[in-house]
Amino acid sequence: MPDPQTAPRRDPVDPPRRLSAHVEAAVLTPGLYLVATPIGAARDITLRALDVLNSADMLAAEDTRVLRHLLDIHGVPLRGRRILSYHDHNGDRARPALLAALSDGASVAYCSDAGTPLVADPGYRLALDAAQAGARVLTVPSAFHPVTGAAHWEVLLRARAIETGCFVLAPAQCGTHPAPHAPDRPPRVSHGRSLVVDPWGRVLADGGVTPGLTIVSLDLSAVDEARSRIPSLYHDRPFAAPEGHDDTCAQP
Repeated sequence: MPDPQTAPRRDPVDPPRRLSAHVEAAVLTPGLYLVATPIGAARDITLRALDVLNSADMLAAEDTRVLRHLLDIHGVPLRGRRILSYHDHNGDRARPALLAALSDGASVAYCSDAGTPLVADPGYRLALDAAQAGARVLTVPSAFHPVTGAAHWEVLLRARAIETGCFVLAPAQCGTHPAPHAPDRPPRVSHGRSLVVDPWGRVLADGGVTPGLTIVSLDLSAVDEARSRIPSLYHDRPFAAPEGHDDTCAQP
């Protein structure tokens, strides 16, 4: 045990105090923004995602109640904007309004219930239809857990770039984040690795696992080239069950 008489004295420090997050309100470039939402704690969301939700011309969500609650928690106002419901059961009816807004030059932010809206949810179909309607760039601000991030993050982004023939810009939160409302819980860790992927599936930039700034020049002619070589957008066909088919699960 150190001798109290000889141990170095520590200067007093101020206790932590509540801080207000700075959410931007810049005009977004027209396009579709796929916004990753927290799985678990509502505070596990990036500031970039809040920027997009605050600034987008139109908001859409798999469950409007979930997104409205998330906006209330973080103090992001609707400002008269309506949240459009877009999910598996109404996608065919709701999709034309979203695509029309994109065609008119609006910025549209879409959120699934939890996580990144690209896999096993309506966001996959929306991104594909946006690409078929002429979209060339998809943005995916996210915060992935290190385990799922290491296994899935790059794979998912490259797959979406290849099948849509789009550039994918994916800023990702990194580092450790304490849980101020649950001091007994360990801090959360985000995977990081902000990526830029071209329409051929090549990773053009990798931001690594520390904060930083990445600048990439995009040659949009690569979109037409990739789509001519992999014409998946033009070979897509709607699926309908055969007439009279009972699609309920068979009972043993």
